Amino acid sequence: MTRFEQFNLIMDSNLTQNEKLLLLVIFRYYNTEKGYSYPTKEQIMKSMGLKNESSYYKAKKNLENNHILFTKNIKGIGNQYYINYNQLTKRMTLAEDEIPNL
Repeated sequence: MTRFEQFNLIMDSNLTQNEKLLLLVIFRYYNTEKGYSYPTKEQIMKSMGLKNESSYYKAKKNLENNHILFTKNIKGIGNQYYINYNQLTKRMTLAEDEIPNL
């Protein structure tokens, strides 16, 4: 899947505004050589325009609970973020299946 397709998948998802924005910020910081993103919470919150941490934590928790986002904490270094595009695709397919035929 190309970066353009990944971007469109995030944009076209049925996620909340903060969940999409969180994924887009993580997407922006993706390092192709390392295979993950590693922005700080402060960088993420600033990019999202958030003033309080609760909106960040709520969006992150929802994405993790839906297996779209995986976070690996490296003690003393920070977080590594991984986006599961396959799960995001499955979630979109399920949402489309729920749309009644008119």
